[in-house]
Amino acid sequence: MRTFFAALLGMALFSAGLHAQAEQQIREQLQAYFEATESKDWAAVTDLLYPPLFELVPKADMIQMFEDMEGNGMVFNMQDFKAQAISEVFRYEGEAFAKVDYIGRMSLQFTSEAMQTPEMTGMMKGNLEAQYGLDMVEHDPKSHTFTIKLNKSLLAVSPEGAGTWSFIEAEDSAGTLQQVLPAAVLRHFRG
Repeated sequence: MRTFFAALLGMALFSAGLHAQAEQQIREQLQAYFEATESKDWAAVTDLLYPPLFELVPKADMIQMFEDMEGNGMVFNMQDFKAQAISEVFRYEGEAFAKVDYIGRMSLQFTSEAMQTPEMTGMMKGNLEAQYGLDMVEHDPKSHTFTIKLNKSLLAVSPEGAGTWSFIEAEDSAGTLQQVLPAAVLRHFRG
């Protein structure tokens, strides 16, 4: 009987060690992802995205989309990203998955007069509040800047045993997650 409990304890300690190792790997690669996002290094960002995304949108098109977000009367910045929590790893069909809750800030400054009208400001404020929440959006009318407090989640994904992690946003308004992730994984993380 003692042998059974010793084996059980050994397995529990081994499992805890694997989780700690996976969490450390995720944190390191997530930091690189956050730094690339903050510095707008879109090639580095896409290198850290979950590769099946590129079956939906080619990598070059995604980089161009990121580059096109700025301009046309708008300047945006993303900063202060920080992981809040990393779930236990869920393994499915040769891949490991973990949910990462994180915070950050995004600012959108409108530099063209056409974007600074009260009508555009009101419309943009309503859209941002609907997307991020009423208490998450602040507007500075003097600088024509919206600041959004981000409180989001993403999924970290790694081929089983590889130790390299890629990322995909967990919010899925366009149905992207269902197209690239197994249903069992989505059910696991959505409860």
